[in-house]
Amino acid sequence: MSIYSNIKDLAREIYVNYSPPMKVSDTGDKKVLISYIKSPFYSSSKKIFHSNYLESKIISESFIDLGFSVEVVDYRCKRKINFEQYDLIFGFGYPFHKSLNSKKLKKICYLTGSNPNFSNLREAERIRDFKKERDVTLVPRREAYWPWMHAAINSDFLITTGNSFTKSTYLNLRPDVFTVPVPYIPSKNHPTRDFPKGILWFGGAGAMFKGLDLTIRAFKNLNSDFTLDICGPIESETDFMECFEDEIAKDPRINFHGMLNISSKKMQSIIDRNSFVILPSCSEGGASSVLTCMNLGLIPIVSEECSIDLDNFGISIKKLTVENVENSLNEAFELEESDILYQRSEIEKFLHRQHTLNSVKEKLKNILQEII
Repeated sequence: MSIYSNIKDLAREIYVNYSPPMKVSDTGDKKVLISYIKSPFYSSSKKIFHSNYLESKIISESFIDLGFSVEVVDYRCKRKINFEQYDLIFGFGYPFHKSLNSKKLKKICYLTGSNPNFSNLREAERIRDFKKERDVTLVPRREAYWPWMHAAINSDFLITTGNSFTKSTYLNLRPDVFTVPVPYIPSKNHPTRDFPKGILWFGGAGAMFKGLDLTIRAFKNLNSDFTLDICGPIESETDFMECFEDEIAKDPRINFHGMLNISSKKMQSIIDRNSFVILPSCSEGGASSVLTCMNLGLIPIVSEECSIDLDNFGISIKKLTVENVENSLNEAFELEESDILYQRSEIEKFLHRQHTLNSVKEKLKNILQEII
């Protein structure tokens, strides 16, 4: 790594951890502090790799529409903040945790997935089962820390991304949980026009958490002329890669690409050779990576834990085992072109209802109007 990169990383860390809240709008009668991610408000040209960039904009615009002045702070910020100047705080992280001591402030906790206790347990179970099978101990990649739960319990209201499954993981903590869908990431690319025999695994960090191991093992067990493309930022997960690099390298049907921009030419070439997107994840808050691929014409093969409502489309992975993933892949292999066309049509209608920027914003605004 160059000296320039080190200086840039240090400057970014200082800015994230210690810069004051940024003013987004000062036209409202009341004032909200959003404790989430700050980068969308000072880096508008940044490539979008995650839906949280869009969520940040949706959240701020919703509060502006509801008559609030808006300031944003990064959820990792350790700077001392005068919370008495605000009427409401929305989000999670270190500033939100510190705000719990303020009695005046109304607090809306916003969490982007299932109950962290649920997610932590599910990841631990996946790692445990893998150790039993291969005698390899992998490092947890998605472990959440306790203050998130402190915020969830002690806030006035709790909003999570996802669906009824996501909501169910919190009901042992509190009954008044609201859910909001996540948006898919718009792309300059276009849906695949044909019916290629390909499966795409498209996910974020945490290969074991997101079921890449199950996908690879199930795929290799099947004799088919389908291909498997793998896209995600998992090269740094060296313990996982050491377990599967030979299996990936020695099977000409499997291609590993790393993390890709959803609007890149490379991504278009991958979309053009796949009909399905798979994610056997053990916990999600709406799996925006899958929704984004669905917007490009791919049929989802997902676990219930992905928190995507399969409505006249998609293939459900009943249980997170190699056998069940195999069964789901076989179901995909047997779909006729007419079935795929019908499902693509249903997916398009579903995404328009639930997961566009505007539909997500309207859902969030309705929730905020109800609870503020």
